[in-house]
Amino acid sequence: MAGYYEIFPLVIVDDDDQGQKIKKDILKIGSGYTEENVFTIRDLCGSIKAGATIEDVLPVAYVLSKTNEILQEENIEDIELDENRPFCEQIKLHLQQKIELTDLTKKEKKEKVENILLKIKKTISDEYKTTRQLNQSAPLLYSLAEKITEML
Repeated sequence: MAGYYEIFPLVIVDDDDQGQKIKKDILKIGSGYTEENVFTIRDLCGSIKAGATIEDVLPVAYVLSKTNEILQEENIEDIELDENRPFCEQIKLHLQQKIELTDLTKKEKKEKVENILLKIKKTISDEYKTTRQLNQSAPLLYSLAEKITEML
């Protein structure tokens, strides 16, 4: 119905491989979905690192804290995050390396990595509390929010 009235949503996806694929798939739909209303988070805010997910706009200390909480619950060694590389990419690699040492089947290992990564992402999302000084505590999130607001 919105397409009939030429009203199209603003679509924003992560800048990782999956997000890039989703963006391309949406653009292939055509009929109103263009480079002017379909974006990755990096398209909107160039200071966000290439391959980033929404977790990368949050403070590294927060992401690290929540990640290590879940890793400890799962009896997996803590991780250190490099601020210059996408966080979820690093976490996934860490999980793959640690879970590879288990006796699980290849399929079970893959499922365990995916499930723990999802649990980490959900915890990060669900437990993040914004502050009045968002521009100071999470400047990338603040910049992204500003860019989105400008487009509305």
